[in-house]
Amino acid sequence: AAVGAAPDCSSFSRAVTPAVRDAANPFGRPGISANMQEKVARGNQHALFIFSVVQFCDRKGIPYWVENPDGSFLWLLPYWVESSLGSCSSSYRFDQCRFHAPWRKRTRVATNTDLAGIRELCQGGHQHQILRGRSSAHACSWTRVAQTYPRSLCRRLGDALMRGVRRQVQKLDIAGCAWTRSEEHTSE
Repeated sequence: AAVGAAPDCSSFSRAVTPAVRDAANPFGRPGISANMQEKVARGNQHALFIFSVVQFCDRKGIPYWVENPDGSFLWLLPYWVESSLGSCSSSYRFDQCRFHAPWRKRTRVATNTDLAGIRELCQGGHQHQILRGRSSAHACSWTRVAQTYPRSLCRRLGDALMRGVRRQVQKLDIAGCAWTRSEEHTSE
């Protein structure tokens, strides 16, 4: 009825050092290590698969959302750019501090729901937790801590998918789908 996806963005992140992608080489920079070549290739395959699912959903009118950081190189892959499916006008863009997270973490959600084109960015007036280094309280990196979506954001995305699903159900011609077994039994 609906699709939500948050593809792994490890090789698409601008925080990867040394850089393995750039604007001129969104599929991967030349000269990267063999280990990173493998990660980049896996990321490219996953991104293409997710894109094909999104294209299918878009053609069929199935509600979807796909999340990645706003600055992710995922959004610069030619098929995302040429289709406009990941463009700002086709996406919900927000800073996670708007959902009471202690970090900003600007995020883009490509979607065909009623969230497309909406921006909810930081309004200032507070400090952000910098997502570098490790959190001693969580015993892991800050970027791993920030992977979990705030609950109010989860509700927002889930509600948008449900509104899209309801629109699909309202378009369904129930009478056109119905048939009766009594018609089968008249010939017996």
